[in-house]
Amino acid sequence: MAKRERGTISPEQIQGALRQGDSPIVLMAKGAFVPGNLVATDADGNAVDSGGTGGGGSTSPLTTKGDLYTHDATADARLPVGSDGQMLVADATQATGLRWQAAPAAAAVPVDEVPTGTLNGTNAAFTLSFAPTAGTLHLSLNGVRQNPSDEFTLVGTTITYTTAPKADDWHRAMYTH
Repeated sequence: MAKRERGTISPEQIQGALRQGDSPIVLMAKGAFVPGNLVATDADGNAVDSGGTGGGGSTSPLTTKGDLYTHDATADARLPVGSDGQMLVADATQATGLRWQAAPAAAAVPVDEVPTGTLNGTNAAFTLSFAPTAGTLHLSLNGVRQNPSDEFTLVGTTITYTTAPKADDWHRAMYTH
């Protein structure tokens, strides 16, 4: 095997040679290496740290916690961290192909539950697991839909019947939150 000429090779060149199936590259390590620096060979053919980072992305453009390392059409680039409540989306009109946008509102979640509380003829207050979205609560007592304001009120997660349900009654609440 021929001895390598003295010079500098990058990790990318080594990886490229290995991917292409070129002749094996044998480096004899001499000394410590700093990650990201180029590998060079000394006069004896030993691999040594060149002390330089070279080009092609070895120097980070990041400056702030949460920044993202991206690439535009020609060079490495910094995408500043987004704001709370934003998500990263692909956008071909942007230099890096990425941008931050507001995350969509959560979809309404349907709930079908039995309100908690004691059915005993004296207790009129019952609790739901979540506060319903306005206008979505359908409350039934013994299978009959109850009218808001006439037969119950809702404050937060608390339903209060105008007449306390009896011990042998049953009720169900359906809503979204």
